[in-house]
Amino acid sequence: MIILGNVDDRNSEAVFPLSKNIFGKLFAGRGYISQPPFESLFKNGIQLITKLKT
Repeated sequence: MIILGNVDDRNSEAVFPLSKNIFGKLFAGRGYISQPPFESLFKNGIQLITKLKT
């Protein structure tokens, strides 16, 4: 799933509806998903894959 650039995906209200049918791995930019949604995704069995910041 690709979302528009004007959606603030750091907001858990945006992340959870978008990820409710996802399982396995979710790829995203590291600076775009904050810690609370990351932890919640992990608890639901979704592994978040991000690029390392250099």
